[in-house]
Amino acid sequence: MSGRSPARFLLLGPGLLWLGLFFVVPMCFMGVVSLESGSLTTGFQFTWEFSNFTDAIADYDEQFLRSFVYGGIATALALVIAYPLAYAIAFRGGRWKNLLLLAVIAPFFTTYLIRTLAWQTILSDQSPVVDTLRTIGLVAEDAPGSQNEDWDLLLRAARRAPIVHLDEPLVRVLWGRTSHYAYEYATKISSLRWMMQRHPEISGCRPGAARVYGQLACWSAATGNKSAAWQFSKEAVRANWKEPRTAIALAASAPVPPGTYNIAGDGEVSVADVAKALGGRPVKIPAAAASAASAAISHLPSVPAALEWLHAARTSVVMDTTKAKRQLGWRPTHSSADTLAALASAV
Repeated sequence: MSGRSPARFLLLGPGLLWLGLFFVVPMCFMGVVSLESGSLTTGFQFTWEFSNFTDAIADYDEQFLRSFVYGGIATALALVIAYPLAYAIAFRGGRWKNLLLLAVIAPFFTTYLIRTLAWQTILSDQSPVVDTLRTIGLVAEDAPGSQNEDWDLLLRAARRAPIVHLDEPLVRVLWGRTSHYAYEYATKISSLRWMMQRHPEISGCRPGAARVYGQLACWSAATGNKSAAWQFSKEAVRANWKEPRTAIALAASAPVPPGTYNIAGDGEVSVADVAKALGGRPVKIPAAAASAASAAISHLPSVPAALEWLHAARTSVVMDTTKAKRQLGWRPTHSSADTLAALASAV
């Protein structure tokens, strides 16, 4: 077949015919219908009624706007889900790549009508999905400061069926001082009280109630409300005398003079003791040389953990614990030597 032969356009015939029958013709038909005027009783006539478009926008502007919003949300979700999924299948699929691709493509072989009917069945009033949502409910919007929403949802789900849980957490999240909720003590108190009122079953579980009362006591002590801290501490002790937060709240609420207290073990630790604890042999070197070496190490990007101990040779640290012992009645449980041994074993 010649490259300039008109016969080559015959290859486009089936595709053009398909588009003409199922796209161009329906579009022309819808265009004609949209420009008709009349009523169901008198019938409709083609009158070039362009006002139908302005009337539709004026009467159904909310529906049009909602369609664009839903379409934008669906597009954003498709991008957020599709790109990571495509990346995972392409570079992490391994021997499952073809099967994963089939799972992604298979729904497109189902007609749009069947998919619509399937979603209607899934989201019908009698479906398990709607029944579960009706029983458990959505995330509570009235939780003070949006705190304890996950706990509230979990307790509501537990009313429907037992919840499988792990005895030990697989992930620990340590909130630091940069957290937005680090010092929101009033919000924490309001949220815990909201939980106690919303879920009376918490009071029926003695360890759980003690935990909540212990938290309320700590947050009350942090805000300076000592009377509330004492009251919540008593409730925590009644529920479970082993609750550790009770001791913290009582200590924070104790009538002690404000100020700084040094807490340290008894005894002294020298540089030679540190060297022995690390398995080394102490060698006397000039103070100037030790300070220079420590200063040089501090500027290195990465050094072994053992060398960090050389910083102790630059300055002597003295902690006087007399004030804590005299005014707080505190006594150390471990000596400085015990602390050094524990630190050395962790290096």
